[in-house]
Amino acid sequence: MAPHDISSLDKQIKALNRRLKLLAEDDELRELLRLIRGPGWTTPSEHKFVTTIVVALDAHVNAIASLKTNLLEGSRQVGVQGVKQAA
Repeated sequence: MAPHDISSLDKQIKALNRRLKLLAEDDELRELLRLIRGPGWTTPSEHKFVTTIVVALDAHVNAIASLKTNLLEGSRQVGVQGVKQAA
């Protein structure tokens, strides 16, 4: 990607936005809620297994949310600084 290839960056941001929306709309975790209430999901090892992954997924979602917030805040600052420098 060229240093100022805004078109390519625009496409990447739009693709990321689509993927995040699809991930948020996915019903697989609802299925997981149904599965863990079924027979066989009663042992401590199964509980530990699922809990560990749920905690890790939650941490990743929190990290993504923080990255997205910081990306937007930083981009706003770059835009403001660029306008001030041009003036």
